[in-house]
Amino acid sequence: MPNPLRGLTGKGQHASLATKPNTTRATLLAPERSSVISEGVVMTGNISAPGIIHVNGTLEGNIQASKIVVGERGRIHGKAHAQSISVSGKMHGEIVCCNLRVLAPGDIEGMTRCSQIELGEGASIEGDIHMSEPPDLPLLPH
Repeated sequence: MPNPLRGLTGKGQHASLATKPNTTRATLLAPERSSVISEGVVMTGNISAPGIIHVNGTLEGNIQASKIVVGERGRIHGKAHAQSISVSGKMHGEIVCCNLRVLAPGDIEGMTRCSQIELGEGASIEGDIHMSEPPDLPLLPH
């Protein structure tokens, strides 16, 4: 049976694993771009951005991104278009996405069009829900 401690050097809590140098090439993945509307911020206008947009404040307008996350204190009054949308706050308007998650205490009022939906206990949706193949979403610049 092989020794599971083989390769460890040192004593007590200062033990370290002796390793060979890594000669394989590593591929670094750049983090996805992220934008934030902070709590307390009230923004009026339309937003279109690549990557993720976190809404923790209030947006009066339309929003488009690859992913939209509406925090518990976040509010959107307008249209939201994204591949993935997660709502823990309030959304009043139209949602078009592939994947929609509504988590407590999330509340959506308006028309929703998506291919997958997850509604958590304590969350609510009021309005029309259209489930279909992934909707055509405009491509965003990267």
